[in-house]
Amino acid sequence: MTHQAGTAGGPHSMEHARIGQLLFGRFMLPDHSEHACSVAGLTIEGAEIRSACLPEYGTSVIAYFEHFGRIEGVAKEATANGFRLEFSLTGARRDRFMARQAWLNDKYAVEVKDDRQYNRRQLNGASSRVTLSDGREYSCEIVDVSLTGVAVTSNVMPAIGSKVYIGKMLGSVVRYVDNGFAIEFLTAFGSDFLADIIVDEPNRPR
Repeated sequence: MTHQAGTAGGPHSMEHARIGQLLFGRFMLPDHSEHACSVAGLTIEGAEIRSACLPEYGTSVIAYFEHFGRIEGVAKEATANGFRLEFSLTGARRDRFMARQAWLNDKYAVEVKDDRQYNRRQLNGASSRVTLSDGREYSCEIVDVSLTGVAVTSNVMPAIGSKVYIGKMLGSVVRYVDNGFAIEFLTAFGSDFLADIIVDEPNRPR
C-alpha cells in the first residue's frame, strides 16, 4: 500500500562514505508498481529516496539506480522529500557496491578539480531559461558560471548528455547537482557571454 506524499581512505571508511551527487533511478514495490525517483545521501547502508510515492514502513523495495543497477532494501522512516531506504547488501553485492562507490567518488572529485581550474563566478539568484531539444522551456536560477559551463537549479532534470540551451548558449548536461544540473558550453561566446546566459524573467512560471 502506498500514499502520496569525498573518496574514502580505506575499506572501513569506505563503508561510511557518502555519494555527494544526486542520482536518479526508479523503484518497484511488492504490488509491481514502479516509481521514478532521485537518490540523495547514498551510502552502503542506505539512501534517501525522493519520490511522491511513500511506501509503508517495512515494505520491501527493489530499486534501480544509475551507476549501481539493482539494489534491494526495506522502506524506513519518511523524510521531507520521500523516505529512507535501508539496503540489504551482503557478500559479492556489497563488494561490488563499494567498488562502484569508490569509482564514482573518484570521478566526481576529478570533475570538481577540473571545474576549479577555471575561475567560477557566483551568481546566486540570477534568472535564466533552459530550453530542451523538443522546444519546452523552463525557468532556472544560476548557481555559478565559468568560461566552460554553468550550474543551475531547476525543477526539470534533463538526461545526462542531452543538449539544451541556457539562455542563448548551447550546452550539454554533464552531471546533476543538488536541486539542479551542470551544463558544459558547446558554442563559442562573445566578450560579454553573461548577457547570453542571464534572462530576467521574474514573472515566468516554473
